[in-house]
Amino acid sequence: MFTKIIPLLKFVILFLLVSCSSGSDLDRTSWTDLKSLNVVTNDNIFYPSFSAEFNHYAVSCGDGNIFSVNLASENAGTEIYINNVLSGIGSSNRNFEGYSSENDIVIELRNDNLSKKYYLHCITKDFPLMEITTKTKDVEQGLIITSPNAEGKGYLLILDNNGVPLYRKVVDGVVSDFKRHSNGEYSYALRDVANEFGQKDASIFLLTSEFKEKIKLKTIGLNQTDNHDFLISPSGTYILLSYNSNYRDMRPQGLSENELTRDSVIQEQNAQGQVLFQWDSWDHIDVNNCLNHRFPDDYAHINSLQLLSDGNLIASLRGCSMVLKIDRANGTGATIWDIGGFHPSLQITGDPYGEFCGQHTASLDYNGDLFIFDNGGHCNGSRESTSGTFSRALQYSIDLDAGQAKFKRDYSFNNSYSDYSVSGGSFFPTLKGNWLINWSRGIFDVTEITQNGDVAFQFFFSDLNGEKIRLYRVYKEYDILLPANIDGSFVYYYPFR
Repeated sequence: MFTKIIPLLKFVILFLLVSCSSGSDLDRTSWTDLKSLNVVTNDNIFYPSFSAEFNHYAVSCGDGNIFSVNLASENAGTEIYINNVLSGIGSSNRNFEGYSSENDIVIELRNDNLSKKYYLHCITKDFPLMEITTKTKDVEQGLIITSPNAEGKGYLLILDNNGVPLYRKVVDGVVSDFKRHSNGEYSYALRDVANEFGQKDASIFLLTSEFKEKIKLKTIGLNQTDNHDFLISPSGTYILLSYNSNYRDMRPQGLSENELTRDSVIQEQNAQGQVLFQWDSWDHIDVNNCLNHRFPDDYAHINSLQLLSDGNLIASLRGCSMVLKIDRANGTGATIWDIGGFHPSLQITGDPYGEFCGQHTASLDYNGDLFIFDNGGHCNGSRESTSGTFSRALQYSIDLDAGQAKFKRDYSFNNSYSDYSVSGGSFFPTLKGNWLINWSRGIFDVTEITQNGDVAFQFFFSDLNGEKIRLYRVYKEYDILLPANIDGSFVYYYPFR
């Protein structure tokens, strides 16, 4: 199923919904009295097809596009409100113009003490669209959070499983890692101008739970702020990343004594701008583990962080094909355990491919299972030469007593074990145990699979030209408060209530 619709000079969709009884004893969330809804626009976007299941729809009504909404209720006495204004009884016709891609239209039907709301979410014709290729009953109901870039703009998106962007914000420039934090706030990274070393800098923008800009963050005393990850601790401190340029003595590696590198740095700071904790790859890892990615420049390439309940950190070092548990709780920065590299404290057992390589996300669950998006390139061992280059989602069970990371399960795109994501990608278990896998550059699709390995949901994003768009990360959230922008005023609602 594709959410894009074939272009028409005028776009007209007629939806019929068999009405239920309007008796006052019915549940207001299941009641509906809508008989028909016509949308006329000179662009070609309106999705999904109207259904009793769906309350949210995307429509091309930004960039000043003039369009009309015509609707009728099953009951001639039903009051029809559009954007909180009574627009008709039994039926309504309304023209709209001057709307932007961040406007919403709320249609509410009222009959006695019952009401039903439908939401039209404005987008423009150049908006990145989710193209759904597989969707089954096993997909988890939830909201997809991601941030594609297209045509020089970044899009902060929260979408339902029909690809309708319930929340969207358009940003000038390149954005990444738009996500929701455990305290209900949101953040995203925006690429800045290059620093004095010619490396791309970034700023982290923190948004309140109501999506209002709260603060702009950068690392302190370092020459670059990185866009790969950002965390907020339970105490409200901020944990940022940096690829900090430095001159290092690399004569033991056959290079000069003054080699320009980028150290991977984790920096924690409070709201007053004080540095509370700092970890530097040069001080805490053996660079001889990190010779296969961008050595000597960006030798460690940290790209994901997780803050555990014990106060320590899980860090992914793509450049070393290593995952570390780092002592933050005691402030030492020491390695508690590591997996990957040449001399790890935990040995991989049972993995048919023996190692993970060039990974992009790593997270540990409360059972002690480690979940890795394994890109499969820049390997330290012989995997590429013996099995080829391919990407997979990977699960190990961490057994500290045995000193082992025990293979449990993996999944490759379409079970092929041949498709390769050159860079980017993410993998996180969902609330009910599905796997949400973003394959990123080279594959581009996003797949949600069940615990049996069946594809429950698969989609990709495309630009105005129909080309697939790379996604850096994809998250899934659930019952969260979202804003509806009704003629410049915000009303907040829960989309699944």
